[in-house]
Amino acid sequence: MVPVQTFCSWYQGADESETGIAKDAFEAAKGLFNRSSSLSDKEKHLVEAATRIEDVQKAVAESLAKYEAKNASCKARKWLQRASETICHYGNILDVFVQHHPEYVSLVWGTMKLLFTSVVNHSETLKLLAKNIYQVALRLPRVKILSILYPTEQMRLAVESLYSCILEFLLMAYGWCNESKFQHIYHSFTRPHELRYNDLLERITDYSNNLMELATVGSQAEIRVMHRTQAKKLEDVVTMLEASEKNRKDQIDGVARAVSRLEILGREHGEKLDIVLSLLEGSGLTIKDLLEKIETFHSIQTSAQLNTNQQLSELQLSQVLATFNLTFEDPNKCYEHHALFRRRRAAGMGVNVSTNEFWLSPSLTKFSSSSESTMVIIKGSFTSRVTMQDFGVDVIQALARARIPTIWALADGGKSRSNSLRSATDIMKYLAYQVLRLRGTIATEKQMALRYSQFHTSQTAREWLGLFKQVVVNLNRQLYIIVDLATVQPSVDTTDGANFVQELSRMLSELSNTTGTKVKAVMLVYEASWFKFISGGVSRYSITVKTTARKRQQGKAMRHVVKKHFT
Repeated sequence: MVPVQTFCSWYQGADESETGIAKDAFEAAKGLFNRSSSLSDKEKHLVEAATRIEDVQKAVAESLAKYEAKNASCKARKWLQRASETICHYGNILDVFVQHHPEYVSLVWGTMKLLFTSVVNHSETLKLLAKNIYQVALRLPRVKILSILYPTEQMRLAVESLYSCILEFLLMAYGWCNESKFQHIYHSFTRPHELRYNDLLERITDYSNNLMELATVGSQAEIRVMHRTQAKKLEDVVTMLEASEKNRKDQIDGVARAVSRLEILGREHGEKLDIVLSLLEGSGLTIKDLLEKIETFHSIQTSAQLNTNQQLSELQLSQVLATFNLTFEDPNKCYEHHALFRRRRAAGMGVNVSTNEFWLSPSLTKFSSSSESTMVIIKGSFTSRVTMQDFGVDVIQALARARIPTIWALADGGKSRSNSLRSATDIMKYLAYQVLRLRGTIATEKQMALRYSQFHTSQTAREWLGLFKQVVVNLNRQLYIIVDLATVQPSVDTTDGANFVQELSRMLSELSNTTGTKVKAVMLVYEASWFKFISGGVSRYSITVKTTARKRQQGKAMRHVVKKHFT
């Protein structure tokens, strides 16, 4: 079976031009004629002034209309034209009469016939130009529509060939309209319209037919692809219906088996109840006495158990979280520190670095609109770190205003770079701590006890990642993670060989196969030592930040786009 890509090449362009095939074809033909030395100054000016081939056709049509209007009031011209056409029509009969004394009459008759033929040639040339200029005007919109519908390489070549012939014909017609009367008389003898225009008009017709055939083939290929696609979808629907019908039958059989078991259990319970009643009669007890004893026993058992499903208050949760020994900076203080520096840079008091408008990247748009758990890596040089940090702060601020759960790991404000680096284990502990602080992750005392035990017993990065994943799954909402990788050691953790970015990417892939919580991670990379760890399939979305020499304020535009993407 022929692959679908073979058919697609007949109606889809590999690299569609922003200006369109028709526009590019006209520019190609225009450049070809501009380099030609056979055009007059008027014709070159006409070609250079036109931006579309329709402009050339309109100018030629107006020139022809002016020529006809100028000569329409000449009655002698009309009489000469009618007389010449009549005489030429009966020319074969007059040729017979000329055979009488041909040595004298043929010279006179030949001269007159040549004159009459010249007049007829002029009239027929005018009619031919008017007719074909009108046909060109009708043909151009169809060509433009077909080039838009089927922007293929074959269509581009066909349109270029057709436009070259049409432009050549229009320039010839324009030159004829601007000729003098003497040139018209002379060219009626030397350039009959059959010899000058017929070959060119036939080429225009052939190229037009070729273009229509390409459109027909493209339409048939598109229909075939549509047929295959819809047939496959129809097969899938039929398969789903068959599976659904089989499921329904299995459910009905299951219900029938359950009803049968209930009937059997009902009979067994009836027999047991009869035995109990007979025993009660033998012991002298009543059913009321038996129920009172059961209630007493149940109350004794319940009082001996502790209810661990009571709701946990925010005060209790904050007191428990305060017992965790954290060696890193409070995330809120770190965020406020970076937000302060961003405001100072926006006011012109700090160092500003201009970059490309990476926040307008299509990859960022696809990442923010994706319905799956995924990661985007924003990478740049060390000199662009200020803009990337401002971007991370803008994302956190936009998500906070939209009340979307967000956790982050930004560079510590008051520490040196060497002192602020953490291992993958520390970062996972840092992020897990922030998730535990979110409302809804821990609801009962039982959950708090389990998480507390895990928090104190987890040692390796993978164990912390497992705890992080368990807490996130219970969130049942969308969660954003913003991490400045300058805070993480790029080397592989020596405890269990876990790399932070790779492990986080693996966890996001697992979460994509589940329903409920969706996690999206934004990684900021400007340390050269991290680049080798983020290459090769770690993330589908990667955006490069490049510094520019031009200094300009970008903060407002970046914040506006971030708010649009992430809220």
